[in-house]
Amino acid sequence: MRRKVALVFSCLLAAVSMPAAGPPATVEQVASNLICPCGCDNMIVSACVCGTAAQLRAEIGDKLAAGMTAEQIWDDFLRRYGQEILATPPMKGFHLTVWVLPFLAALTAGWLLTRILRRWAARPKADDLSHPPTTIPEDDELLREMQEELRRFQQ
Repeated sequence: MRRKVALVFSCLLAAVSMPAAGPPATVEQVASNLICPCGCDNMIVSACVCGTAAQLRAEIGDKLAAGMTAEQIWDDFLRRYGQEILATPPMKGFHLTVWVLPFLAALTAGWLLTRILRRWAARPKADDLSHPPTTIPEDDELLREMQEELRRFQQ
């Protein structure tokens, strides 16, 4: 079981740490990962309609035309505005826990739920009369009363 958990955890880490290869970034893709600094309800730059967002989209377009990658643009905005500009935390350092922790929590919850359900399924039911009690009362008077009731019942 531990090997399976270790394998799943290592696969998650590998998937998170792999760089995404693909076509060049667009203004929409870069802007969708940034939060508009104008203060209008934490909207992403690609969806915000304020003037600040329009300026940022134009700046992103200029930087993409100059040959900068999306990561370089995000790093530039990160230097200028700080962590608050990023819509999602970076996948490095302490922020990696934000990406990995939900998966670990889900795995742990599934494991605990499985253990609890198995215990409940293995527990004998209180109303199960297929196995009568095997202990005989040692009290002679009680035993005598039980035998008398049994005789009355059989008659």
